[in-house]
Amino acid sequence: MGQTVSQLQAEVDTLRGQIPDAPADNSETLNALNASVEDLVARIDGLEQRPQASSDASSDADVAALTQQMEAQQEQIDKLLEDAQLMQETANTLARAAATRVLSAIDSGAPFATALADVDANSDIEIPAELQRVADDGVTPLSELQQTLPDAARAALAAARTNATDADGGFGGFLKRQLGARSVQPREGTDPDAILSRVENATRQGRLADALAEADALPEPAKAELQSWMDAAQARLEAMNAAETLIQRLAAN
Repeated sequence: MGQTVSQLQAEVDTLRGQIPDAPADNSETLNALNASVEDLVARIDGLEQRPQASSDASSDADVAALTQQMEAQQEQIDKLLEDAQLMQETANTLARAAATRVLSAIDSGAPFATALADVDANSDIEIPAELQRVADDGVTPLSELQQTLPDAARAALAAARTNATDADGGFGGFLKRQLGARSVQPREGTDPDAILSRVENATRQGRLADALAEADALPEPAKAELQSWMDAAQARLEAMNAAETLIQRLAAN
């Protein structure tokens, strides 16, 4: 009987190890299972301590009863674990759907605090700070950034020309300052007009990261005029990248 009792002890240890993985909202069932398992432990200990002479039909019946009780408990635990797996899969699905709503809201410029809260409620993945900062108000849509950049670029170029030595000189330089003439097609060069032409071209194509990298090379007077636009573009870019990363993490979870 010693070998049989050892097997019972191993099986009850397995039961003990499975209980913590069951869903916490079944607390009453879990408490009952814990109590029942501890009762099994006590009964198995008592069985093991019986003198060898008592290994008779009565002892065999006790072992059979304990085995039957453990099988019943195993069925309960298996059901709880299945429920836990289903709950986890459902939560993951809800979190991924909410993250997709976040990404859609960022694309359109709408607030997404509710969708972000749904992600947080259904997942243990940390919400990026870049999303938390802008969730209540949303970010500027790409279409608006594209529409407002020309005026911002003209103001930036005017500031750069006002604060720079007139390299053009003469009547041509005077006209550029007075009329705000600027390049509307991308061109090479390190002067503010060339840089802004590339910023605008990248923005038209939706390449905000490239546009911001170009804008960072502007002289300070021009950058100061463009800063509000750059901040809006940066917030949108960071939020979009964070949302895509969040979706990837949820998919891998």
